[in-house]
Amino acid sequence: MGAMRRGWAWGLALLGGAAIGESLLATHFHVYHAAGFGWKRGGLLVLGGIVLVVGLVGIWRTWRGWPSEDELYRAGRACAPFLVALGIYFTAFAVMSPAPEGDQPHYELEAMSLAYDQDRDVANDYATPERYQPILGSRVPDRHARRYRRGGPYVLISNVGLPLILAPAVPLLKEAQVATPYKVLWPWHLEMIVLAALAAQLLWRILRRLRPDERLLRTAVWASIVFTAPMVVYASQIYPEMPAALLALIAVDAMFRAPARGTILIGAAAVALMPWLHVRFFPVALLLAGGLAIRAVSGLPAGRREPAPSTRAAAWALGPLAVSVVVMLIAFEHWYGSPLLTAQYQGPGGRTHTLDGAYHYLAGLPYAQVAEVLGGTADAARRAAADGIAALRRTYLQGDDR
Repeated sequence: MGAMRRGWAWGLALLGGAAIGESLLATHFHVYHAAGFGWKRGGLLVLGGIVLVVGLVGIWRTWRGWPSEDELYRAGRACAPFLVALGIYFTAFAVMSPAPEGDQPHYELEAMSLAYDQDRDVANDYATPERYQPILGSRVPDRHARRYRRGGPYVLISNVGLPLILAPAVPLLKEAQVATPYKVLWPWHLEMIVLAALAAQLLWRILRRLRPDERLLRTAVWASIVFTAPMVVYASQIYPEMPAALLALIAVDAMFRAPARGTILIGAAAVALMPWLHVRFFPVALLLAGGLAIRAVSGLPAGRREPAPSTRAAAWALGPLAVSVVVMLIAFEHWYGSPLLTAQYQGPGGRTHTLDGAYHYLAGLPYAQVAEVLGGTADAARRAAADGIAALRRTYLQGDDR
């Protein structure tokens, strides 16, 4: 228990210090809305100060003196998987020097919007050369955003989780732009590399719990996962899969530990964040939450498994995901005009461009029959199919130009 409290104290202190440092760096480079500093960034500064103070108080209360040489050696061995993975992933990134492609630059542009404007509306970001040129170059090839409802924000099709992870590094981009302009996007890639290395560290810890006495087998399995092409190649890329893998491993690690309330709650909180990275992670999050609930109930003493304690134990595992989904449904109603988890892949009015166009152009159905199959009116089906064809033309014609 003492070691866990010390870990929490150091973690809070580091988190608070990072929030204060990010806010001060953002102030130095004027990474905030042109209208002023803004209460949101000021609130982050105050919150960072509070978290830092709480962490420092925790460190003071759990202080046992400076670590001995033997303790430092054991700590270094425990962190070895993280350091090895960090070195390999960074080396692969430096050798490949990958260019932003696919959805990556649009995630990055929304991170710019969150850092500067504290909102998801990227209309002004696509129109501001200072923001899009370091990411997209001299011109915007295409836009992965729509205005889903009249008067609503112009938001990306993808969810907000990954841009939120990238947003704190935006001030570091300004620092990189001043120091080495050709490495302006490195802070984002380094952030993703650190997350991938943390995932490798967690995987090692899980394998050690599963096979504590088989070091050679454990090392071989670990290396065959973290040093294969998908991990090495995509560890530095701006996609939601790596943060989602880290969150999933946090939940799995919680399942293999003693089912204390704090441990279950940490795993459940990680599960609750997964759908915010992408809605396709919701089924995985649901399975992990179920596993945590089973672990929480099975950890109760035999005489304590009556309905009330079992329900409370399961609630600690399932509650965070339920709250997260409710908040997401409310947010989707605001952003996309519909609370459905698939709302972001639908056009204005809830029409799905891909399905409307496929039924009409590929299956040959008249718009009236398309409306009968998918719901709505023939005019809505016609507009949705036209939007889908226009999007395909933009994508492929610009692809030919490149």
